[in-house]
Amino acid sequence: SYGDHLCFTGISVREDGTQAYLDANLSFRNACLAAIRYLTRVMDYTPEQAYLLLGAAPIVGRVAQVVDVPNALLTVE
Repeated sequence: SYGDHLCFTGISVREDGTQAYLDANLSFRNACLAAIRYLTRVMDYTPEQAYLLLGAAPIVGRVAQVVDVPNALLTVE
């Protein structure tokens, strides 16, 4: 069911707010950081535990969209 899954998105915008042109690596990093923020705030994991969980859990990273230039949208599920 849909309640059994979480999906986090990231776009190619740097921490200082500047746009990176279709940078999929930055988008994936932002999606992972969103997942870590969720796990630390909602699930009460430490940031280190959340990082290790993302490295060990069977997550799926996908390129969701690259048609909205200059953004690349990636998801972590």
